[in-house]
Amino acid sequence: MAANLGGIVPEILGRWACGEGSAVSAAGEEVLACSKFIIVRFLPAFVVQLFVRILARSRFEAREAKKEKEKRENNEKTSSTAIRVESSKEQRPESRGARRWGPKGFMPYAIYLAPPLIQLSCLGIKMKAHHEEGSLEWRVGYVLDDFARFTSAILISFVGVPSMLLTAMIPKVKDDDTSSQ
Repeated sequence: MAANLGGIVPEILGRWACGEGSAVSAAGEEVLACSKFIIVRFLPAFVVQLFVRILARSRFEAREAKKEKEKRENNEKTSSTAIRVESSKEQRPESRGARRWGPKGFMPYAIYLAPPLIQLSCLGIKMKAHHEEGSLEWRVGYVLDDFARFTSAILISFVGVPSMLLTAMIPKVKDDDTSSQ
């Protein structure tokens, strides 16, 4: 994924600084092509592993939430006459995780940024296609497309990939491991 960013940056900056078809831009395009070739080879196996780990983590979190709820109910039954003071986590419902979707560590804000970036890129491509080369509208379309591609590469490299790798690398928790605790 770093090659993705390492290919897009020289391609865009080379085209802006040295002009269309420069050696810097061509080198960036080659690095980008190689990174896409590698991604296509490894992505299917990684996606399967990622979804297996997400499913395992979701099941583990559901079991933990169920155990915590049962423990809380048992505590309420045994201490019905005692004065009960809610913890700060119980007082603030937003900290309970009710609004969170997906496993812990999942960062959905990168997903929320994807549609606007795709729309910016499409707008830039349309502007480049429907206006005369060199006109102001064509140049604005070029900048919009480059900005969307560059921002997408940054999000993928620094947010998406680390989040997916952390999720895929966390070992699956077995039922035997939780029963001993």
